[in-house]
Amino acid sequence: MVHHSSESFFVVDVKSKQHLDLILMELKELVLNKSVEAFSQGEDGVLRYQGRLCVPNVDGLREKILEVAHGSRYSIHPGATMMYRDLWEVYWWNCLKKDIVGFVAKCPNCQQVKAEHQKPGGLFQDIDIPTWKWEEVNMDFVVGLPRTRRQHDSIWVIIDRMTKSTHFIPVKVTFSAEDYAKLYIKGVVKLHGVPFSIILYREDMLRACVIDFKGNWDDHLPLIEFAYNNSYHSSIAMAPFEALYGRRCRSPVGWFELVSHVSMLKKGIGDPVSILPLEGLGVDEKFWLRFWTPKGP
Repeated sequence: MVHHSSESFFVVDVKSKQHLDLILMELKELVLNKSVEAFSQGEDGVLRYQGRLCVPNVDGLREKILEVAHGSRYSIHPGATMMYRDLWEVYWWNCLKKDIVGFVAKCPNCQQVKAEHQKPGGLFQDIDIPTWKWEEVNMDFVVGLPRTRRQHDSIWVIIDRMTKSTHFIPVKVTFSAEDYAKLYIKGVVKLHGVPFSIILYREDMLRACVIDFKGNWDDHLPLIEFAYNNSYHSSIAMAPFEALYGRRCRSPVGWFELVSHVSMLKKGIGDPVSILPLEGLGVDEKFWLRFWTPKGP
């Protein structure tokens, strides 16, 4: 069966099974009698709590949502906080946060790669707050991974400090500086330009994904990258995808409205008075490519 809808499969399932949960049915009666304020029922007959879908406790539906939000091909073994914020935007049920914490704590892959978080010695150096996207980046390497068919054994992580949007690039420990330079131009510079600063310094989440995908983890790295960039980050109070493009991206768990912010679109539109006509413009044999990075919004 092929599912074609403007809503995710889980959203459709939640709406169609609310009548099977006796507690939700009692809440619907209270809503009709105007005995509760936080709950509401729309014209579609669906019960919501502060605008979020009330998930019935039937057919293991809540557990299925947790499984997809944490360990599916569209998720990246997020921690409890990140996972809670992603689900909180769409769903509600009693003890949602408690269930998420318990689910993550029982994930065998996460426990296998869980790192000990110890207080580092010495003082931290203050880092300037970036003023534009992809002007300042952080880099990290996840090494010692199982070797794939293409002989990749490491992941090069490149993070934009402003939006937290990230690229995951499969690499080999034997790569030379020239190899990394070529990959950087192909995977980052051609998309975002040349950054002003680079800091070398996320590993648990990627190792958990590698355990899932085993010997062909590099084939799935683009999907892992998408999942990471579409997950909530507390440091920017949104998903990197939203910070970069102005809206959330749809996923199997949450079918977010595809609404672009007009204010953000206007920033990308030039002044019509200063636009030059195309007639008479051309490219001669002296044309060459130069990289330019804007210094402000």
